Amino acid sequence: MVKGNIEIKNPEIFEGEYEINKQKLWDATEKATNKLLAVARANPAGYFPGTSSQNYKYTFSEKNANWECGMYTGCFWLAYQLSGDEFFKNVALEQLKTYYTRWEDKVELDDHDVGFTFSPSCIAAYKLTGNEEAKQAALDAADYFHKVSYSKEGKFIIRFHSGWDRGPGCRTMMDSLMNAPLMFWAAEHTGEEKYYKAALDHNRTTEQLLIRENGSSFHHYQFDPVT
Repeated sequence: MVKGNIEIKNPEIFEGEYEINKQKLWDATEKATNKLLAVARANPAGYFPGTSSQNYKYTFSEKNANWECGMYTGCFWLAYQLSGDEFFKNVALEQLKTYYTRWEDKVELDDHDVGFTFSPSCIAAYKLTGNEEAKQAALDAADYFHKVSYSKEGKFIIRFHSGWDRGPGCRTMMDSLMNAPLMFWAAEHTGEEKYYKAALDHNRTTEQLLIRENGSSFHHYQFDPVT
């Protein structure tokens, strides 16, 4: 079987139904949560790993300033959800404080990764614990992001680094889809249709322009800033 210029060997293994052994899933879950537990115990609760490793090791700091931070906190919420261990919950709650500061200081809130940051951290906190402060932080982030990153004219969520984009508001990317769930959630909890419209518009623009005929996708799509 050939897909484009990629040859798939033994295609029959992909054609039938496949059931994963539940014990295998639980074993993998246990390994993942044990690894997270070890990392958390080796670093202060409110610290985050940097974007890249140094000498094959990640350094941790109090700086919550990149998109990976949201996913790191999200790992603790998932571990708590899967294991019921209060340790994971407490670490996640300790990290939540930094998201309130991040919102107040507008750290990387004009970037395309706001959904990556606030959905697995603050929205997850609200869903699992009913934490109203976490809910408000996510709603505030969604509102600010909508103001600075949604193009009403182009009907897409922009990648908002103006220098790299050769002019503000000219480019979107596949990663920006991760903001759609944040917008849908904000619409659900505020009743504001503008968030729903932004998410739906962006999904449709992505489907129309970033998906190729063969089902693969462009990573970025550059628009004409004039038209």
